[in-house]
Amino acid sequence: MALADNLVGYWSPWLGSSGYRLLDRSGRGNHGTLTNMDAGTDWVGATVRGRSGYVLDFDGTNDHAATSAWRGMSGDYSASIWLKTSFATSGANCMLGSSFNGAGGVHVMGVRGTDGALYAFAGAERWFGSGYNNNTWVFATIVRRFSDGQGTMFANGSSLGSQSGFGTQDPGGGAGWRLGGTPFFGSQFPGQIAEVTFHGRMLTLAEHVELYRLGPGWYRPTQPRRYGYVAAGGVPGPVLFHQHYVNQGWR
Repeated sequence: MALADNLVGYWSPWLGSSGYRLLDRSGRGNHGTLTNMDAGTDWVGATVRGRSGYVLDFDGTNDHAATSAWRGMSGDYSASIWLKTSFATSGANCMLGSSFNGAGGVHVMGVRGTDGALYAFAGAERWFGSGYNNNTWVFATIVRRFSDGQGTMFANGSSLGSQSGFGTQDPGGGAGWRLGGTPFFGSQFPGQIAEVTFHGRMLTLAEHVELYRLGPGWYRPTQPRRYGYVAAGGVPGPVLFHQHYVNQGWR
C-alpha cells in the first residue's frame, strides 16, 4: 500500500507561503483560512531534521487556520502532525481539532505543557507518553479504529501504545478542521506547525516511521506534463499536447 492511499487531507505550510489561504494539497479542496493571523509574519522559516522549509506560527491566544466544512471521514482514520511547542505556562492545548456536528468538541490531538504528554480526544480524552521537550520538533500520529473506538499513538518513529474508549463519532461531522486550536474549551496551541496529514484509514507503525524519515513535504500530487513542437523551418506549426503523468513527490 502506498503512503498516499486514502489521503483525505494534506495541509503543508512546509511547501511555502500561500498568504491567508492554507492549501489542501490532497486534491479534496478543503482549503483553510488563516484567522486572527498575519500572513506577513506568521509564515516563518524553520529547520526540521536538517532540512529547511516554512511553518505556521501560532500565538496560543486566538490564532488558527480554519478549513472549509467537509465530510467523508467516518470510519477508521489517522492524523499526523509535525509540531513544535512554545509553552510559557502549563496546561493542555489542542493543536488540531474540530467541532462535532456543530456541538461539543473533537480534539483530535493536543499536547500538555507540564510534561509534554500527547493526548487525543474523540468522545473521551486519552493521554500518551511524556517528556517531549518544549521548543523541539515532534512528529505525532493518532490512529483511530472506528469499530470499537480504540486509539493508538505514535511519536518520532515509536509507538506510545493503544487505549480504548475513544467513542465512534464521525470526526468530520460536516464541520471544518482547525489547525492551532478548537472553538471549544478555549484550547489554543502556542507553537509552530509544519504539516498536517489525514488518512481515511489506519496507518501502521511502519508507515509512521517512513513518514517520520521522509519529513514534512513528503507528498506532491501527480500533475500533467505537456509537450509540444515547432514545425520545421522555424515556422510555428500546430502544437500537439499529450499528458504524461509523473509522480513528483517521492524521495
